[in-house]
Amino acid sequence: MGVYLFWAVYRNSPDRQDFQEVVVPGEVVKGWAKTFPHAPTLAVALTTKHFRDGRAPDDWVEDVRGLWSQLRFRYQTGQVQSGWTKGDTALVIFNATSTSIWGKHNRREEYRLIKNAQGQWLLDQFRLVNDRIL
Repeated sequence: MGVYLFWAVYRNSPDRQDFQEVVVPGEVVKGWAKTFPHAPTLAVALTTKHFRDGRAPDDWVEDVRGLWSQLRFRYQTGQVQSGWTKGDTALVIFNATSTSIWGKHNRREEYRLIKNAQGQWLLDQFRLVNDRIL
């Protein structure tokens, strides 16, 4: 998370020059798991409009706050299992444990990321492969 936060702050710094992307897609997914859903204003910066179902960032943040706080969802652990990149597209398989109002879960998630015009990897699609309540 420290690498991502440094990168996010540096990337948005007004006096940066010729900064090149060093964050790999797996690091973006790890950053997502550390910020979603309890810090949606940080998490939304990791997503494309497609990932947010066409919603504007502020609208998406409000939706996340309402729904996910009721579910009390939290990632507990997470690890990138595998991934690949091809050009401006990446796929990351993420194994995680989480908790919610239904208890503890083992999750296998797939994330498709795309690289935007500024060279930043963003979450573009999500697929929950399984979610087993322990």
